[in-house]
Amino acid sequence: AYVQTRVIGGANRYELLVAYGTTDQLVLGVSAGTFGKIISLIRAEFPDSNDPFDVVSDLVGLYQDGQQTAVTILHGSTQRTMLAFFDPNESPVPTIFRGVVAGHFNDAAGPRGLDMIAIEDGEAGAPRVWRSNGPTGTEVMAGMANTVPLLGDCAKGSPVRNLCIDGAVFVAWPMSETRDRVIALGQDRAGDPRIITFDPHVQGGSHPATMWPDVTARNARIRAAEVVRGAGKPLLLISISILLEAHLLVCEVGADGMPGTCTDIAEKVGADAICTHATAARIAPVTRFMDAPPTDRELLAICHQRGSPSATTLYRLDAALKPTELLRGLSAARELRIGDIDGNGIDDLLTVDRETSVPTLRIYRQCTAREAKTCGR
Repeated sequence: AYVQTRVIGGANRYELLVAYGTTDQLVLGVSAGTFGKIISLIRAEFPDSNDPFDVVSDLVGLYQDGQQTAVTILHGSTQRTMLAFFDPNESPVPTIFRGVVAGHFNDAAGPRGLDMIAIEDGEAGAPRVWRSNGPTGTEVMAGMANTVPLLGDCAKGSPVRNLCIDGAVFVAWPMSETRDRVIALGQDRAGDPRIITFDPHVQGGSHPATMWPDVTARNARIRAAEVVRGAGKPLLLISISILLEAHLLVCEVGADGMPGTCTDIAEKVGADAICTHATAARIAPVTRFMDAPPTDRELLAICHQRGSPSATTLYRLDAALKPTELLRGLSAARELRIGDIDGNGIDDLLTVDRETSVPTLRIYRQCTAREAKTCGR
């Protein structure tokens, strides 16, 4: 582990990096966080759920941020990450954290970075919401929890139409480049789909929340959600199932976290289409001397015909969600991800097939011009 100084958001910061090793060399350092000033680092061993037998070393850091001096414990893991455990609850009553979301939730001036919202089941059916102010102090806001009126712990009793935190999905929706809201998606006590949005910037005990109007059938179950930037704007992708059949909604959402239009992609692809997942990636061809090479991410989706579950097709969707077929023969792929697998700086496509007992991961590389003759061989 080592420390370097960086200017972030106009402020001088200390960045902690860890250079993990292979059998013969160290690899490039991986950032484990930024601090106002790191005073000291100590190697230690702390038992935790990630490493119960203390196989991987941990770090204790003494640091300053603003006027405070504090200690952080970073737990090593076999995934080569350094994680700090978050548990601000001092109550003797055992509780469980049900959700977490990272985003820009703190308006205080300081270096840019991600804050964290953690949702705890609380007591008597009233969940507690904790905010940690990330790079502007890492402290828990005001040392106390907040509440969201439309969230409920349905296992302990709550209003019927409140969103149940057990199994809910939480995403950060951009109000601007530096400010996010939280959108929470799941089911209510009656089993109906429920979506709410709340503003975690507000201090004073309760975060104001608004319930979405219905955007899907009452018998739908919300499975997953994520925010992507495609066609030059942020979009909310919602995966649902209706009578065990998958559907994928693309929703345009305003800065207030409320929906504009939500479209089932299958309706754009064809009457018998079933679309299961989408993401955004840079896939437009780029040549060496282009005047204005495209930089925007495009929206991609994978779909299959109802009678052919093992013949998945990859589509590109334009701003009007009109599909263009890109690639056939993706087997029974049900998830679509992106990542730079080979380190050439270009988005690669990854699909996951979970139709069998052992999931199958397939990688579809995108290549540079100099790799064109051998790419994919």
